[in-house]
Amino acid sequence: MPKKSVKKEAAPRPASPQVQAAKTRCPACGSTDRESYSGTVVQEFGGITPDGKPHTHIVRRRTVCRACGQCRVDRFYENRATQ
Repeated sequence: MPKKSVKKEAAPRPASPQVQAAKTRCPACGSTDRESYSGTVVQEFGGITPDGKPHTHIVRRRTVCRACGQCRVDRFYENRATQ
């Protein structure tokens, strides 16, 4: 009698933090078109964002403007759940 194969369900992936952020603009030309992010730096530092919302982490991501080639670091404030 042939054996039935049993497939196990994959474990659920933890939810990533949702960030409400406006598109970042190039300081040189004002374009929002950019290359993909690289060199992400996460700093665990709580406080209040410039628009008055609480945050637990500051995330800095390096990118390059597609329009003019200007390098920049985009800064995001994230309120991550404590584990």
